[in-house]
Amino acid sequence: MRVGIVGVLVVVLAGIAAPCAAQNEAPATVTAMAPEATVALERAREAAAGLGRDLLARLSAELAAGGPVSATRVCSEVAPALAAAHSRDGLTVYRVSARPRNPAGRPDPWEAAELEQLAAGLRAGEMPAEVSAVVTTESGPVLRYLKPLRIVTPCLRCHGDPATFSPELTAVLAERYPADEGVGYREGDLRGAISVTVPLTAVASAP
Repeated sequence: MRVGIVGVLVVVLAGIAAPCAAQNEAPATVTAMAPEATVALERAREAAAGLGRDLLARLSAELAAGGPVSATRVCSEVAPALAAAHSRDGLTVYRVSARPRNPAGRPDPWEAAELEQLAAGLRAGEMPAEVSAVVTTESGPVLRYLKPLRIVTPCLRCHGDPATFSPELTAVLAERYPADEGVGYREGDLRGAISVTVPLTAVASAP
């Protein structure tokens, strides 16, 4: 299971809110696709938006109730269950980052390459709103999809300069994420992405 982002806030995923991100992206570019891939892309968008929406709601509630320390429980305990709930009918959805808080959130080679391209696009001021591609695997073609997540000010409470963290938050992060790389961010940075995989065979066999 991929988990990772503690801290919250608002990211606009094609008009849908999701955690720890801000919108300042170029319009998405969708190349011509087979009918199955087009359906898979819509499923991927829905899953990414759904996970982002549900996670935002839980994180917002925890932040309001107990602050950043309380919010860490959502990402360590609740987020995996939310991702599993949105992963169905062959589709899988989770969060990844080139600098993960949890090692399980480290990207695979395709995700890593695309995150690097997203970061380059952000530096150039033209990061796309999403990335999608049909990739051939041993089990058949799959639709790969990434929705970038960017840092906004409230995210810095858990992902900013560790020197600004409370002693309690520092202790909790050290206990739950001893290999934490998800700190030292600044507002507007690329935090990672929501990643979705949809096998085209699952789409083709759907009623």
